[in-house]
Amino acid sequence: MTRFIDLTHPLGPDANVPPGLPQPSVDTVRTMASHGRNSSVFTVPAHTGTHLDAPWHVSDTGGDINSIGLDRLIGPAVVWAFAQGDEPSGIGPAELEASAPAVQPGEAVLLSTGWARKYGTPAYHKRPWLTVDGAIWLREHGVRLVGMDFANPEQPPSAHQMSMDFRDHHELLDHGVLIVENVADMSEIHGQRVRLFVTAARVVGIDGFPARVFAEI
Repeated sequence: MTRFIDLTHPLGPDANVPPGLPQPSVDTVRTMASHGRNSSVFTVPAHTGTHLDAPWHVSDTGGDINSIGLDRLIGPAVVWAFAQGDEPSGIGPAELEASAPAVQPGEAVLLSTGWARKYGTPAYHKRPWLTVDGAIWLREHGVRLVGMDFANPEQPPSAHQMSMDFRDHHELLDHGVLIVENVADMSEIHGQRVRLFVTAARVVGIDGFPARVFAEI
C-alpha cells in the first residue's frame, strides 16, 4: 500500500526564518461577518520554514522559482542518516560515499541528522553542515536536489567571521543542484529510496519559497 510521509514543518508565526527577517504573519481582511467569507493576506519571507532555494538565490543570472520544472521537483531520492550529537559536525565525501542506498545520477539526496527535533529552539541554529567538498561530491555524482533537516548547508560562521561565504550554495545552485532547507523529521524513511515531492508555488521573480515536501513509500 502506498504511503505518504510529510517532511514539512508547519508554516506559521513560529517558523524558522533567516536572522533579521520578520516572522510570517496572517491578516484576515474579510470575515464571514463582514463579507460572508474569510479572506486573508499572508506575509512570509521567501526562505521561511521548509523551503526551496532557486539558483537566483546566489546568482543574478540563475533561474527563479517559477523557472524550475516539475521533473526537478518530483522523482526518486535516497535518504541518508548522519547521527549528530550536541556538538554538530560537517558531512563530507567520506560520509556521503559510505551511505546507502547508493545515489544514482538524477536522484535527490536527503540528509537526515536528527536536527529537526531541535526546530523552533535556540539550539537549532548550532547545526550540522555540508562541507564544500561534500557539495562538490554531490554535484559530481549527478544529484538533482539536496534536502536537509537543518537550516542551511553552509558551515556556521565562527566568532571572527561576519557572515557565511555561501560556497555550498554556489557549488550546488550554480551547477543546477536545487536545495531544500529545514526538512522535517525523516527517521521513518532512513536508508530508503523514496519518491520525493517538493511542491513550491510558481512565483515569478523570487529566489526561494516555502514548499510542502513529502515522500511516497
